[in-house]
Amino acid sequence: MCRTERKESVEKAKAMKQKKREDNLAKRKEQKKAGKGGKKVPKKGGKVSMSKGANKKGGSKAGARPGFEGGFGARAKAGGGKGRK
Repeated sequence: MCRTERKESVEKAKAMKQKKREDNLAKRKEQKKAGKGGKKVPKKGGKVSMSKGANKKGGSKAGARPGFEGGFGARAKAGGGKGRK
């Protein structure tokens, strides 16, 4: 392929992507005006886990990262000193 063919195909692809983006934005704007939502936004809260005392004070939070369930307070109390050794 020549450089001009490549350049033309890249410009054509850019123009197609831009048109697709503008169409998508216009469609979302119309949906918002019609009251059908527009962009979907997930509700706050995430998953609610009933294991490990989720409803108790100090229990695991909803959507906690794995490996961080216990928090950092227990390690600091057990170590006794500053920082890690």
